[in-house]
Amino acid sequence: GPDQGLARRQISLLSAFCDCARQLRSFQVRIPPEYTLRAGFVQHPASDSVPIPPDLDAALDVGIASGGTGFGVSRSDYLRFVLAFTSTFKGLQEARRVEALSDPWAFKELVYTIDVTKASGQREALLHLVFPDSFERIISREAKKNAADRFRRFVEDPDPDQDKLLLQIRRQFEQDPAWHEVEDAHILWVRDDEPSDTSPWGQFIYWAKLFYDRLDFDEEERDYKLEVAESLRLTKDHLFNGDDGWRTELRKAFGPPNNLTDWRSHTPFVEWCSAQPDAAADVLKRFWSAGAGVIESIDRFFSDIPEEAHRGSSLPIASLLLAAVNPTDWPVFRYEPFRIGCKLTGQVASGTDDGGTLYGAALGFWDRLIEEAAKRGLELRDRLDAQSVVWCVTKNEPRPDWSEAQKLAFIAYRTSTPIVEPHELIVPPPATGDIYAFIRSRGYRFPDSLVTDYLLSLATKPLVLLCGISGTGKTKLAQLVAEHVAPPEQVLKIEGEPPAADPGSFVHSVGPSTLNYGVTVPLQDSALFPEFEPNKSVLCRIVAEGFTGSARYYPEGFAATRQARNATFRWRQPERDWIRSVAEKGDYLVVTPQGEGEFVIRLRVVKARRRRVETASAQTAFISVRPDWTDNRSLLGYLNPLTGQYSPTELLRLLLRARRHPDEPHFAILDEMNLAKVEYYFSDFLSAMESGTEMVLHDSADEVTVELDGTQVTVPRRLQIPRNVFFTGTVNVDETTYMFSPKVLDRANVIEFHDVDLRSYAAGATAAGDGHFRLPEGADLAALLKHPGGAYEWAQPSDFAGLSASAKVRLLAIHDRLTRHNLHFGYRVANEVARFMNLVDKHVGPGVEAEALDMQLLQKVLPKLAGNAARLEQPLLELYADVAQADYPAAPDAACDLPRTAAKIGRMREALRAVGYASFVE
Repeated sequence: GPDQGLARRQISLLSAFCDCARQLRSFQVRIPPEYTLRAGFVQHPASDSVPIPPDLDAALDVGIASGGTGFGVSRSDYLRFVLAFTSTFKGLQEARRVEALSDPWAFKELVYTIDVTKASGQREALLHLVFPDSFERIISREAKKNAADRFRRFVEDPDPDQDKLLLQIRRQFEQDPAWHEVEDAHILWVRDDEPSDTSPWGQFIYWAKLFYDRLDFDEEERDYKLEVAESLRLTKDHLFNGDDGWRTELRKAFGPPNNLTDWRSHTPFVEWCSAQPDAAADVLKRFWSAGAGVIESIDRFFSDIPEEAHRGSSLPIASLLLAAVNPTDWPVFRYEPFRIGCKLTGQVASGTDDGGTLYGAALGFWDRLIEEAAKRGLELRDRLDAQSVVWCVTKNEPRPDWSEAQKLAFIAYRTSTPIVEPHELIVPPPATGDIYAFIRSRGYRFPDSLVTDYLLSLATKPLVLLCGISGTGKTKLAQLVAEHVAPPEQVLKIEGEPPAADPGSFVHSVGPSTLNYGVTVPLQDSALFPEFEPNKSVLCRIVAEGFTGSARYYPEGFAATRQARNATFRWRQPERDWIRSVAEKGDYLVVTPQGEGEFVIRLRVVKARRRRVETASAQTAFISVRPDWTDNRSLLGYLNPLTGQYSPTELLRLLLRARRHPDEPHFAILDEMNLAKVEYYFSDFLSAMESGTEMVLHDSADEVTVELDGTQVTVPRRLQIPRNVFFTGTVNVDETTYMFSPKVLDRANVIEFHDVDLRSYAAGATAAGDGHFRLPEGADLAALLKHPGGAYEWAQPSDFAGLSASAKVRLLAIHDRLTRHNLHFGYRVANEVARFMNLVDKHVGPGVEAEALDMQLLQKVLPKLAGNAARLEQPLLELYADVAQADYPAAPDAACDLPRTAAKIGRMREALRAVGYASFVE
């Protein structure tokens, strides 16, 4: 045809579709029954066959690139993407098809409208197949980003579109004769001998993956640990069965193949167990008994064993003994690998003391490693895997099958001082211990039953309203529970002013670019440097205290024109190693260029002052509701139509963060929730929470991003509420607030803060234990918020089906009573009441069924009863008689086992008599 390029692109597109058909021949894909799968094509009985040309089929069997494991693991998703694109493309008008095949950016816009779930590699491959001159032969968006980020500085006006920027970079290098002079140009691209992700975590996980991916990893690093754990499990079984053979099994467990504890440390312990079997048995039984938190168990073990039972610290011994309970959750702790691992990843261990606190910090570190590894394509199975790769990276020698470059790079990585990010999180210990003791330790007074009620209400459904008079601690209870589950994070903050520049010098703030590449000279300081010929690099000498080296100086950053550009000087590897050993992000370099005779750059490192500060956990958002809120923009943010930028909110960031960390609970606390009409700003949340529908964030066709934890993340057009987000609203009722509608009350557990025991408070009491209605000591609250199967679930009909027969009879009787007055509740309330009571039975015990029902009638049924005397008088009288086992106004009968509900109905009845109107909220 007249347009050779268009014809070629049409053939490229056809080849992609044919490749899809070729793959169908070797992959089980469900084809509609009216179609027939033949060799080389898919045939419909009502149409002619369209075979793949033999030469094209042969060419596609070879291909032009390797897709990596993604093409094998996600093959069905890749095929689905091609089929979806085919359907979309065929549905376009002819003019739109020609436009898409004539303009690479119009084609990209079309391709990017297709759902890309697990198939981004196929999308990028299609772009290159159809427009090879415009799109790089790269199927990884991460690789494209690395290339764009690393070469961006060589482009005068970088395009915000990543693919257009790569095209700019390619054209710049094709036109720029000085490109071949770039020092160490080969390391700017992805190398086999060092990681492309140069962040502390990226480097650590690069080397961890090389160890983990070898075929003998389990044989070398995992199997023998499980063998030791099995010996310890047998020791535990013998001990609890009263069998004296436990001492033999214990000695066996600490013998070969165990290399997890030093023989000089564990031999005294094993000998003490043999010499003092009764005392040792008591210690081990307490240590292995269920119910105690890990940190507390280790601390108690430290205090239980005598001095002669160990040499040095007993933490490795205690942590190894935990393998008898669960070796994959509680791996053995070794000091040196943990310390080096924290150092290499830029972490600072908060557990500096020996014992449980230090082990808790190690658990936090292993969990963080698993999370960071998953982001980078390394799927570790459990903490035991994490502990194993930490040992490999910090203690093992380079693998013999590595290249020489990899071996040298690994040794240099492990022996160098790594970058420590000043704002990197300090590893927090996991939330363990007793929630009731934690609250009391903070000086607050709440009945144990109230705390338990709140926790189980959150686990029932993630919306709880805490209502009552002001100053009763509603907000504080929500904050303390969130703090216990997601402890505050400690960060290092830089403080103080930068140092003053010496005469003829300028001060440069050290950042990641400085530590990895070199120094960019501000335009206003370029006059301090000698003049050199533009677009020609110059070798300069670097002189600092205790170090002399060299760097390459680029006067104008290889600008294509003579206009002013930032000059740079770039490190070689020795200078890069030196700067990393003496400086970290946030420090300062005093730079003094000297051009008389030999060109010298003198550097002086000034360390920044840092201090540790505690910040709220990223898993918690505290939102103060304002009375002028009339829509959800104050909660979800909005896309500014003038700037094209999204204005995020704290809650939106929490929701996005919860999507990225689906296994961690996140808490949103809305303070003074009824200062504005809840239905105005929260109705989208209520609907989405109930039906699982998506909330609308924006309708922009362009990619919209916001900053989240130091990186740019995409703001989706539609967003579901992640099921690991738990909402708590605090409510005060006075003339400045609004009443809740039945829609809101029906979707929440409403817990009343009504009682104020001022006499006990005046006496200085801080504890309010009531013993029976509480969770087991050391209960894992994060696990409590999940349900069987490890998922965050909401109430289902199966919950009601699982309710005990006695509870079901009582609930049905109350429902029948309310039905006669058209005040009955629906299936949702029944399911949620049942979910709460089933959780009580599982986590508190079977003897408190009546108390659980009492709480649920108070929190789920009575809040919807509101109205005048004509509507409520008779129903309240009848309900009081059923619940209190007495006629109003007599006090509840001694047989009444629903005292909270009876008392509340009595107060509502008094309000009805006094003012002719009653509602739940007083």
